[in-house]
Amino acid sequence: MRSFRVFNDVTGVRIIWKFGGVRLGGIAQVAMLLTMAVSTALILIAGILPAAVTFVVGFLTISLYAITLSRIDESGKLGDLTALHLLSRGLRHRRSANFDLPGI
Repeated sequence: MRSFRVFNDVTGVRIIWKFGGVRLGGIAQVAMLLTMAVSTALILIAGILPAAVTFVVGFLTISLYAITLSRIDESGKLGDLTALHLLSRGLRHRRSANFDLPGI
């Protein structure tokens, strides 16, 4: 018996980052990397304080985004764009949406 498996015809593997138990999808990953890059560039251009403020604001925004999407889909089966469409439809049509988001 082999201790490994061979998967043929695998074209891609989805990468998921977890931060504090919250799943960060593709959009959040790219946004986090861009926030870090912009903050690094701001250190060179404007100094440490504007870079720190930019990083904290970006980090909190991305964290709230990821927490909201993880509350919509706790199993992690939906993609980010699908969850965003569900969220926007639910916020536009609150009475006819199929899901309940307490606190939003």
